[in-house]
Amino acid sequence: MFHRFTTSLVVACCLLGPAPLLAQEERVPHAEDHEQLRAILVELRDAINERDFAALEPHMFSPFSATMIDQTLLTSGDELSEYFESLFAGDDPLIRRLTMDPVADTLTEIYDDKYGIARGGNTEVYEMASGNTYTLESRWTATLVKDENRWKVLAIHSGVDFLDNPIFAAARRGSLYFGGGGLAIGLLGGMLIGWFLRRIRS
Repeated sequence: MFHRFTTSLVVACCLLGPAPLLAQEERVPHAEDHEQLRAILVELRDAINERDFAALEPHMFSPFSATMIDQTLLTSGDELSEYFESLFAGDDPLIRRLTMDPVADTLTEIYDDKYGIARGGNTEVYEMASGNTYTLESRWTATLVKDENRWKVLAIHSGVDFLDNPIFAAARRGSLYFGGGGLAIGLLGGMLIGWFLRRIRS
């Protein structure tokens, strides 16, 4: 009796044991791809936060398309580095420090084992030379391509709600910092906000 019971138990374990593993594999397809994609997000974040802008280019496909938060379009590694360097340029820079914390909404949607669509939010903290600090909540969408077994950014677009952010609020209060020959608004998505302010004042 005991022998039949243990035999049945072993058979049951053999049948049921692999099921959770198979289910886990099915829940997370492309596990290695997602691991690489998560690492890319971290490396891009760290490169910007540490002002190591040359480290951005290896993660970008050539050519790529990057629309920044102020709607500036960049298509090369040199343009990308120059864009971020310009935020801190000169002996009296407008921005002292920029910190980003991008977070993906979900796993990247992978198509044909070659293309991926990722999206998420980003908290951007701008520490101004004036001493003011502005925190913007932006959204981003990225298209990625697998190039020789390495995922790279093919296109990325970033945007902010220019009707609901601290820069717009400061502009309406008239307390936005002036300096460096213009408004801080010019660097922080100001093209859209400035356009809107001119519209509502006209």
